[in-house]
Amino acid sequence: MNQREADIKSIAHALALWQVKLSSLAVLNFFDAHIVSEHTVCSVLNKAFGFKLTSANKQVRNHPGVDLIDDGKKLAVQVSATPKASKVQRTLKLFHSHQLGKRCDRLVILIIGKKQRTYRTLTAHAPLNFIPARDIWDVSDLLRHFNTLSDHVLSELAQILARATEPPKSEVKRMSGEALVKKSLVWRSRLTKQLLRRIDRQYWEQVHYEPWHRFKYSRMQIRSAAARPFTFIEDEPGAKISTEFIIEPWDFYDNGLEFVVGGGDAIFDRNGHWDILDLQDERENRKEYRVVRTHTFVRIPFEFMAALDMEPDSRTGWPTLYVHYAKDGMPYEEVRYGTIGVFHTKQLRRDFDSSMRRELS
Repeated sequence: MNQREADIKSIAHALALWQVKLSSLAVLNFFDAHIVSEHTVCSVLNKAFGFKLTSANKQVRNHPGVDLIDDGKKLAVQVSATPKASKVQRTLKLFHSHQLGKRCDRLVILIIGKKQRTYRTLTAHAPLNFIPARDIWDVSDLLRHFNTLSDHVLSELAQILARATEPPKSEVKRMSGEALVKKSLVWRSRLTKQLLRRIDRQYWEQVHYEPWHRFKYSRMQIRSAAARPFTFIEDEPGAKISTEFIIEPWDFYDNGLEFVVGGGDAIFDRNGHWDILDLQDERENRKEYRVVRTHTFVRIPFEFMAALDMEPDSRTGWPTLYVHYAKDGMPYEEVRYGTIGVFHTKQLRRDFDSSMRRELS
């Protein structure tokens, strides 16, 4: 096997890993996870196509509609794990509603996976000239283009993708059952003593609905046990999410701590199937769907915990929990969606049935 063949196989293997990780995260209900950092996608597309893409999210946090922009070529790129036409149409609608056509005259949608055979029902608004056969790419399209590149460029692409798919350095080794039980007991005792405060009897009912009141701090800082100080996803080509972030504790669960990471909306159909709404999602106004206010709960097990620093961070003012990013490059073992508990309405926390999640069009 010559070097060119070795590089092509290495690239194909790395892209296949992206698809496998997406499938694994879908099982965890983490459909919107950034399993491939924008840094990596930018580097690959710029090297392979001669673009000068930069992250749109660096200019506007959670930039609506697109992930990457090349102002010189007036090109926008949206990276997606979902190939369905309904998802593509929502991207086109966001592109139009946020007047991105004034900045870009071409939109490419990159599917990390396999796209549909046809996209016949899509509607784009002028001045965008969106041609699905030309502008919707998937992994196979990338590989076909890569095969036309010079040996030197192929070698550089292989190196970029190899670095991006390296296993996280902080992965923990599998523990024996006995060792895991001992670690869990130690961590539960430690966290209970250092994070929880004594609750007077008159507030017990409130804590039943809103257990976060038990915590001394309303927020905590989560940091990778292997990260360099003050590093974020843009600086870590192999990272799946930020190596440092602020999060709100919700409650203990059997294996660790549960946190709330954000709110949004979900839609339910008449059969109980549900899906998470995107920003400015037109499905919100459809009569066949019921809209429910939603929160995302993430679970960090005792097994992933490395250290707890109760000294408030000088920048954020919150204590820091150091954890291993041990599950597909993430610090969570599980992600759940549901409704948050509310004391004054006597509404208990309710989790949505993960088996009922669908891509609702």
